[in-house]
Amino acid sequence: MKLPRSNYYYTPTASIWKDKQDADLRDRIEQIVCEFAGYGYRRVTKQLHREGILVNHKKALRIIRESSLLCAIKRSY
Repeated sequence: MKLPRSNYYYTPTASIWKDKQDADLRDRIEQIVCEFAGYGYRRVTKQLHREGILVNHKKALRIIRESSLLCAIKRSY
């Protein structure tokens, strides 16, 4: 068949599983942001850790940015 050996051992990634996991995480982050409006990505990440959901702060920030859930920065003049 003249196929590379790597094609035989290739296993496709489970992107469907990853999408569902991200959707569940997005729902929980949205609940946290609605409950605590002043929380940024650092506090949201800490809250997720307190609840037993281990997530990297960079992933939390990416999901928050994609969902437009970042809180507005209060500036003093």
